[in-house]
Amino acid sequence: MPILTGKRELLARALGHRLLRPLGRALAPPGLIVLTYHRVSDYVTLDDGVVSASVEEFEWQLSFVKKSIRVLSGEEILRLVSGDLHLTEPALCITFDDGYTDNLDAGRALHRHGLPAIFFVTSGFIGTDNITHWDRMAYASKFTEVQTLNMPALGKRGPWKIPITPRDLAMRELRNIYFELAPELQEAFVHSVEVAAKVAAKEESRPSFMGWEDVRTLHSLGHMIGAHTHTHPIMAKISVEEQTRELTLCRDLIAKEIGSPPRILAYPNGKTWTFSAQTKDVARECGFLAAFSFYGGRNPPVGFDAYDLRRGWVSRSESRELFRARISFPQFLA
Repeated sequence: MPILTGKRELLARALGHRLLRPLGRALAPPGLIVLTYHRVSDYVTLDDGVVSASVEEFEWQLSFVKKSIRVLSGEEILRLVSGDLHLTEPALCITFDDGYTDNLDAGRALHRHGLPAIFFVTSGFIGTDNITHWDRMAYASKFTEVQTLNMPALGKRGPWKIPITPRDLAMRELRNIYFELAPELQEAFVHSVEVAAKVAAKEESRPSFMGWEDVRTLHSLGHMIGAHTHTHPIMAKISVEEQTRELTLCRDLIAKEIGSPPRILAYPNGKTWTFSAQTKDVARECGFLAAFSFYGGRNPPVGFDAYDLRRGWVSRSESRELFRARISFPQFLA
């Protein structure tokens, strides 16, 4: 079980005091909290950073959520953004990004608890044995035996010299460099990391991503299937034409596979610099009625931007105290 560390964890402990805990629901203002998961797993050989919770912790989180707060379905999110649903109390939405293979088990666990979720799938990954760029870099940094990664310059960036320990910080730096690079340089950078590390990711015993039958199963369980683009680019770094292609490919492929087009989108990466006003326009023109970002915070009951619905992340390193406080006291910790 994760332990308490950091200022937010200490605040969570204070707010979780037995004398304050009952006040949480009474004091929390109306609004929408959105939690973002990627993977629910006990161990992965690839990127630990996309593991949001262990199987045990996820079960505990669902049990807590079920008894603590109203959980909105994807359909209710659409009613909220259209003005047909008005929040008079705190509400929660649960989302998953990318479409990793363990999402199916997570969807079944949610169904057992009677909780709906939105699964945003990257359509070009579904049904493939694709190993993402971030997973390849994570594998290289996790299993390398070299002490320093030396990567040559690309374009006008670099060269780079990154100490491999501590490995989590090395991976964070690699990821930051990767996302700052122009799209046409990203594959070359990932390859240079593998060359420097003298190790490259191998295919796992089962595909990293769900198949379309898995996606259809999630849909049949009552979960909404949303769009997460076709190849997971940073939308603000590609042209309007390319953004349109990413969204239409994703929309049309999902519609073909589950029988109806997705109406909600989640921007890849989702930080403020990864999408633009043009991206919102493209999303609207492609028929999406709402879109989620991914930089934290809560959404007020009215006056929110339907194409920038704010989401917070779930981390496998956070304690139960922090998770509980984020739900009970969102005005402080969302």
